[in-house]
Amino acid sequence: MLKPPLSLLPYDLLEHIMECVASGSGASTLEDLCNLSLADRAFTDLCQNHIFRKLKIGDISDSKDELRDELAKIRKMLSKTPSIYGRVRIFQLSILEKRNRWLFKSKTLTEILLKLGTSQVPPHTLRLRASYGFQDPVLAVYRLRQTFFSRTLTTLHLWDSANVVLDVVTALNDYEDFSLCTEYTPAALETFRYRTLSHSIVKEMVKPPPIFPTPVVVWSSLRVLEVSPFEKDEMSYLQRIMDAACDTLEELHLKHVRTVLRDTKQLPLASLVELSRTTRLRTIALDVIMRCALPNPKILEDINTVLSTIPASNAVKYLSFKFTIFDQHPFAECVEQDWSGFCREVIRIAGGERLQLDMNMNIFHRRADRTNSHGGEALYQRMAENLASLRSSPTICLRIDNPTFLEAGLDGASEPPECAAM
Repeated sequence: MLKPPLSLLPYDLLEHIMECVASGSGASTLEDLCNLSLADRAFTDLCQNHIFRKLKIGDISDSKDELRDELAKIRKMLSKTPSIYGRVRIFQLSILEKRNRWLFKSKTLTEILLKLGTSQVPPHTLRLRASYGFQDPVLAVYRLRQTFFSRTLTTLHLWDSANVVLDVVTALNDYEDFSLCTEYTPAALETFRYRTLSHSIVKEMVKPPPIFPTPVVVWSSLRVLEVSPFEKDEMSYLQRIMDAACDTLEELHLKHVRTVLRDTKQLPLASLVELSRTTRLRTIALDVIMRCALPNPKILEDINTVLSTIPASNAVKYLSFKFTIFDQHPFAECVEQDWSGFCREVIRIAGGERLQLDMNMNIFHRRADRTNSHGGEALYQRMAENLASLRSSPTICLRIDNPTFLEAGLDGASEPPECAAM
C-alpha cells in the first residue's frame, strides 16, 4: 500500500503505476485515470498527459448538428483549461458521413487548430479518416497548410480515405512556402506497407499525374516493403516500387495480414516479381496458397521462377514461406509440386553462405467431418523427405513449423540442433 507523500517516489515507478491503470479497456479506464489524477498530485501531470494525449473530432458525431455540438464542447473545454493544448500529441479528424464533409469550413475547427499551434510543443501526429472525402478539397488543403502540421508533423495516418486527394499528402511536409504541385520536397520513405483501399493514392505515389513536376515520394531510400501477394491491385505496383528502390531494398514481405479465406486466390508471381536488380535484399517472406480444387496448379514452379531471378551474388540471409493448404489426405497437389526445383534454388541462393529457411504449413481440410490435422502427419513426413537435400546442406538452417499440429496438441515444429550453432 503506497503512503503519501507519493511525490517522493521515483518518477519511473509513478509512470509505471499510471500505465498499469491506463492499460485497461472500456469506458472505466478514463474514469480510473481521472480518479488516479485526483488521488495524489504526484499523478496529476502523468494522468492528464495520457488523458489529453489524443484529441478526436468527428468519431462520435453522425449528424451535422451533433458534429457542431461536439466542436463547441471541445472549444469550451480547451478555452476553460488552456493547459490542455500543451498535452495534445495526436490530432484525429474523422469525416464518417457524407453530410459532414463541410467540416473544414468550420470556424470552430479553425480556431481549435490555431490554438493548438500556439502550444510550445504542438501535436506531431495527424490521423485523418475521410470516408467521403472533402466537400471542398482545395479549402481542406489550404486549412491544413495554415496549421502547425506543416512545421511539426512527423507521422501522418490516412485510413478509410479512398477519396482523399493526394494534395493532402503534399501539403503536410516541411517547407517554407506552399505552391500546390510546384514546390514540394518529396518524402524519402524507408518503410512502406501497402494495404487495400489506398489504390488511388499509391497509384499517384508511383506515377504522379502530369500536374506534379516532381515525384510525390522518393523510393530510392526504401529498405522495407510489404504488400499482399493475393491482392491484384497491390501487386500491380510492386515491381515499379522495387525497381526504384533496387539499390536500398533489404526486406521484401509479400504477406497477407488478413485471414486467408477459401476463395482467396494465388496470383501468378512470375509475371509480377523480378528480383535480379535488388542486390541488397536480405529477407524475403512469402505467403502461399495451395488448393487441390484447381487443375494441376503449378504453384511452386511459379515461385521457383521468381527465386531464379535472384542473382548468384546476393545478400539473402533469410527466406520465409507460409503455406496455407486447402487439401485433404494424401495431399497430392502439395506433395507433387516441384520441391526438387525449390531446393535447388534455395541452395543456389545460399551459395555456400549461411541461410535460414522457415517453412510454415497450415492445413485446412476440405471435408467438414475431418479435423485440419487429419493426415497431416503423413504430409509433414513427405515434406521432410522432399526437403532432405536442404537438411544435408551444412550452411542452410531449415525450420519447419506446422501450426495445425500445434492446435491439435501434436509436435508442430522441426528444427535441427545444428541451427542453434549457426
